[in-house]
Amino acid sequence: MLNTGGDNEEDERPPWHWAGFGALLIFGAWLPLAYAASLIEAPLLARFSDSSSPAAVAESIREAAPHDVARLQMAVLALFVVPLAIGAFAGGFVVGRWSRSAGPREAALAGLAATLVTCVLSWMEEGISAAPMAGVAVGLPLAALGGWLGARRRRAAGVAA
Repeated sequence: MLNTGGDNEEDERPPWHWAGFGALLIFGAWLPLAYAASLIEAPLLARFSDSSSPAAVAESIREAAPHDVARLQMAVLALFVVPLAIGAFAGGFVVGRWSRSAGPREAALAGLAATLVTCVLSWMEEGISAAPMAGVAVGLPLAALGGWLGARRRRAAGVAA
């Protein structure tokens, strides 16, 4: 419908709408970065075992020293945590910056929603484990931080709630 009223102010969405938009934004930023990380994972594992076959990689991991396995696990974990951190921060920042009334709380809800959906999807494929919950520990605070910085930037630009 056309806006035929005299004022040009846009209708502001309720803050909880921004939590949903933020979750979608987090996925939009996170998934391409996670895909790029998955492309890096295979050569990393192949370099660890000097072979690209999954059986050879598994055998190399079984025969490796515990500290080498721990370093490999940390490297692979970092490959997937960094994209989540970037996506959560970016989605939270957009929520805080471009809404009129949403802030860190709605950005944190967006981070929680995005990471919980990912946990459920992971559990459906691999069975229930605590490992996917690590994403919540990263996504929620970084989304809240992004929302807080975005809200500060919004206030500095003079956009009133």
